[in-house]
Amino acid sequence: METTILSLAQLELNELEAFVELMFLAAYTDGAVNADERAAFRGQVVKGTHGQLDDALVASLLAHIEESMVGVDRAEQLASIRARLGDPRKRRAALRHAAMVVLADGVLGLDEVKFLETAAVALGEPAEAARQILDEARRG
Repeated sequence: METTILSLAQLELNELEAFVELMFLAAYTDGAVNADERAAFRGQVVKGTHGQLDDALVASLLAHIEESMVGVDRAEQLASIRARLGDPRKRRAALRHAAMVVLADGVLGLDEVKFLETAAVALGEPAEAARQILDEARRG
């Protein structure tokens, strides 16, 4: 299985938002987004956009997305993310970014694995792809 390397700087704004929404949904699986997961968001977006988005803009984007994502219907949100990420390579890359966020705190819960499996299927991947994506994320 090939690893998809994708710069967030290559994404349109609606695609970047879809990536961040998926990362947030993954982090929020256990009911809270902790400091390590928040730092992983910020770091991935700033690094991934090659500094095109400054830290203040990233913080504002993350706060807006976090506010709008609490209490959403996950299935509907995953369908929306899939619709905005038309390219299967982008969807797989988004799953990898989400996996990096759930791994950020050093604890991988069963609920997080289950969410990644559900998200993989919703985004057009087989459920087993979640394990491969987690392995890719662990390798960095």
